[in-house]
Amino acid sequence: GWWLDASDPIGDRSPLDWVHHDVVNWLHSEWDIGPRGLAVTGVSLGGQAALGLSYRHSRDYPVVAAVSPTIDFHKLYGLGLPLDDWYSSPEDARQQTIPLHLNPLAWPAHQLLTCDVNDDDWFEGVERLASKLTSSGIPVSTAFEPHDMGHCWDYFDTAASTVIDFVSDRLNQVHRTLHPD
Repeated sequence: GWWLDASDPIGDRSPLDWVHHDVVNWLHSEWDIGPRGLAVTGVSLGGQAALGLSYRHSRDYPVVAAVSPTIDFHKLYGLGLPLDDWYSSPEDARQQTIPLHLNPLAWPAHQLLTCDVNDDDWFEGVERLASKLTSSGIPVSTAFEPHDMGHCWDYFDTAASTVIDFVSDRLNQVHRTLHPD
């Protein structure tokens, strides 16, 4: 789905606000998770959303992993998708992309970007984001490898073990930092 402020609301909230407030509050109450105990991950449009959520609330989501995130989603403008109703032009949509909303003073401590270098639609944007983060002094881990799969569930499945290992390791690091023995 579309995880943008301009997207159709869920209840009275934007989709990302709904996740940040409603879903996260439920997770905290059901699983007794302390502050900074959650990671956020996603694939494709969900990867772009995971990054957006973690950049907006970096203290709440210190770990983020995005698989083939649709960083340049504005390129879909004009194809008859809901994006056309939410924005007046491709440039209007581009102004809402992740690279234009980075805060050099507030970012998730642990970030993983993964993408098949043969993903003709989205690799360039993911690579550009990684470059921008690195040049800004923001640490980011990347897994950019040729799998000859492009943007598909087979690639997402291939990347899953890398993401799970990264999230598990980095959440453990966060926990050890917050709760030293």
